[in-house]
Amino acid sequence: MALGLLHGFAGTTHLFGLIPALALPTHLAAVYLCGYGSGNLLAMGGFAWLVGWAGARLSDWGVQAYRLGLGVASAGAIAVGAVWLVA
Repeated sequence: MALGLLHGFAGTTHLFGLIPALALPTHLAAVYLCGYGSGNLLAMGGFAWLVGWAGARLSDWGVQAYRLGLGVASAGAIAVGAVWLVA
């Protein structure tokens, strides 16, 4: 959860969180930032829950299924990183 929180505060926060808030009046900017932060935390928490749930189901099926899931996730992460590096 802490890693998700840290990740949520990094990255595109300045584009989707702060720049639109600068264009709003003060009271609306505060509401917008609270909504953005809450939505970000809920989305990351939901995704972390989904990954944890999938990992738990795979581990119930045995070590081989669990390792296959880890391999697929690792290959996907490497592929996304390669695309980002090339782009």
